[in-house]
This record gives sequence, structure tokens and C-alpha cells, in this order.
Amino acid sequence: MGLRGHGGMLFDPFGPGSRPRPDPTIGLPPGSVPPGARFDPFGPPGSRRPGPDPDHLPPPGYDDMFM
Repeated sequence: MGLRGHGGMLFDPFGPGSRPRPDPTIGLPPGSVPPGARFDPFGPPGSRRPGPDPDHLPPPGYDDMFM
């Protein structure tokens, strides 16, 4: 059972009550990512837990053949 008032089937791994986001800059030399910069983590595949699949739901109007 989920928390009271928080029903549904979608799960946010970074939502309230879960672990904090991992720091993507761990393992990089100091100064390689400027403060406040947007940063996409990189590395060998499988080194981190994969995030949610953005294609887990069909697009809006998927079942409407006249759209």
C-alpha cells in the first residue's frame, strides 16, 4: 500500500520520501564542472541505476485513428 492520499501506479524515484539525488560530479576532477552549470552524467553503461523510461506511456491520442 502507498502512503495515504498518494495513490497511483507512477513512481517518482526522486520524489519526497526517497533518497536524495546522487551527485553526478562525483569522481570528476575539481573545477571540471563550473558552479551552477547544467551537467549530463556520462560513463560506462550500467554504472548507475537507469532512470524511468520516458516511453512508458503511449502518446496522447494514440488510440484515435482519426486524429
